[in-house]
Amino acid sequence: MQTTYGTPASLSALANKSGATCQWFRATSPTAAGSKIAGATATTYRTPAAQAAGTYYYYYCEFSLGGQKATTRRVCVTVAPKTVTASIAGSASKTYNATKAVNGSNRLSIALAGVLSADQRTVSAVAGSYEYDSAQAGTRTIIARNIRLTGKAAANYRLSSTQASKGGFSIARRTVTVTPTAGQSKVQGAKDPVLKYQAAGLVGRDRLTGALARQAGEKAGSYNIVRGKLAVPQNYTLAFKAGVKFTIKAKAAGSWKKSGGKYWYQKADGSYPRNAWYKVGGAWYHFDKAGYMQTGWLKLGKTWYYLKSSGAMTTGWKQIGKSWYYFNGSGAMASSRWVGDYYLQKSGVMATNQWIGNYWVNGSGKYTKRR
Repeated sequence: MQTTYGTPASLSALANKSGATCQWFRATSPTAAGSKIAGATATTYRTPAAQAAGTYYYYYCEFSLGGQKATTRRVCVTVAPKTVTASIAGSASKTYNATKAVNGSNRLSIALAGVLSADQRTVSAVAGSYEYDSAQAGTRTIIARNIRLTGKAAANYRLSSTQASKGGFSIARRTVTVTPTAGQSKVQGAKDPVLKYQAAGLVGRDRLTGALARQAGEKAGSYNIVRGKLAVPQNYTLAFKAGVKFTIKAKAAGSWKKSGGKYWYQKADGSYPRNAWYKVGGAWYHFDKAGYMQTGWLKLGKTWYYLKSSGAMTTGWKQIGKSWYYFNGSGAMASSRWVGDYYLQKSGVMATNQWIGNYWVNGSGKYTKRR
């Protein structure tokens, strides 16, 4: 016969003669002499509820009548451990750290359901490990694994499962602090650099995305660096350190230099234009192959230009000597074409007092009649 720890086994004996008295005995083996069980004189006997799991005894009953005795066959009673259920008790919370580990505020323990009241202080359970079901921030479930029983009475019980879980625990979002790097700048008119920053609080392989921005404007001065499109992963909140400035520096100007009675222009970087056009203060100048500013007539390829005594390129109408010329927006001299009511000859000189095809231009060069 088998019973469970905490549950008595019920044994019954029957004599074939009335008036016989009975006495129950308990032996440790099938052949060993039994020990009389005090008070066990009824035909029904219940084994002790607190009999330890795994132990076994051989029980039998002895009947007496008129000086004669007879015994029943022996019954072996074994005791199986009582099944108990483990559950997670207590509280736990933490801030996101890219792992499932249960750390931070942790007051977890294992509670047991089904332990006899007499054993409450002599049996308990511990978990081999605790972990969250996910590393992500939010409301999570904690799982306890490799649960085992401990204590003096532990051998009398067995677990229904060595794993337990419980929901409703919290992993809070982690704060990442972004501080723009101080001292960032550019020269007025140049392309903005990618703004640098320091990020404190990221864990694992987590990274920020997007980029910082600055207040709009292109004048020389200071501008606040702002968050822009900088974004944090879902497990974080962003703390942005405001007040760091981005500086736009005034573009350094070049300067005119004179040597040997000739002028040349030194750029802000120390170089100078040679055999090329270069714009200074809104006007275009041409410099020869040695780098000196040119004046007067200038022929480049098949195109004529006229440079004033200041070196500035001429555009529009210009009287040179006693003749009038016209220079378009690029500075090129117009020739063999009409400009309004005026005709520029092949030489570029404005025609006067002559027929241009069927059109007459007067002494001021203006078209006045047709043939």
